[in-house]
Amino acid sequence: MKTNRKVYRVARALAPVAVVFLSVTFACANTRVIEIVADHDSRYRMLGEGTPAIIALPGEELRLRITARKASSQNRDGSIHGFTLLRAKDRTKVRGWDFLLQPGTQEITARAPLEPGNYEVVCTIICSQDHDGMHMKFVVLPAPAPPPSLLPPSVAPSSLATGPIQTLQGEIADTQCSLNVHSVTRSHKEMIEARRMGQDAASCARYCVRNMGGNFILLKNKTIVYRLDDQTKAEAFAGQKVRVTGTLDRATNTVHVATIAAAQMR
Repeated sequence: MKTNRKVYRVARALAPVAVVFLSVTFACANTRVIEIVADHDSRYRMLGEGTPAIIALPGEELRLRITARKASSQNRDGSIHGFTLLRAKDRTKVRGWDFLLQPGTQEITARAPLEPGNYEVVCTIICSQDHDGMHMKFVVLPAPAPPPSLLPPSVAPSSLATGPIQTLQGEIADTQCSLNVHSVTRSHKEMIEARRMGQDAASCARYCVRNMGGNFILLKNKTIVYRLDDQTKAEAFAGQKVRVTGTLDRATNTVHVATIAAAQMR
């Protein structure tokens, strides 16, 4: 009986610790891991990204797995690169985002800024003559829409950005060709062959948008059409294979664009 009471008291004392442990484990399991290389040529790189950029939600917890490779110089303390987040609008530092990187791989957990907008990661160590070119974009998207039950009746859920951040790959095309308005192949083939609306995919897409009432879209596998809410960013990549990062409104199949970057299609 005494033994049972002792076991009970120990279990009762450890219960809060167990709850904390489980909570931490659960939180860590839901933290997004971002792989980054701080390279020997004084450049940041991310696997599969031609132009590296971190896209996050306000206050999102991120686990940065950064592999640092020495350039031509280092700090006295052995640091070979820096990883500091600045506000793009005034170049001020974001609190809690000023890290010194040692050679090898290190994991750093930090929360994205609460204020949506554009930021920039910079290296704060003079690592080489090309040090000034060591920077990358960091974008904090607006917070996701609240559940429909919490929205005022006058607000349409489909008008707000919803869903997690994701990256979609395809071609920046136009609605006229992709939706078969004047094409039967969901492509620019007929227009280019007719030599009436352009000589290649880029000029055809731009012509259809400027002169035929079309819009730039993301065409995936020549079958899936995603509308893009940022036509200016899209136009810069007309006719190109790209990776579009943002949130997807499934009700309208519209991507709320954060970034667009050129990509190599497999």
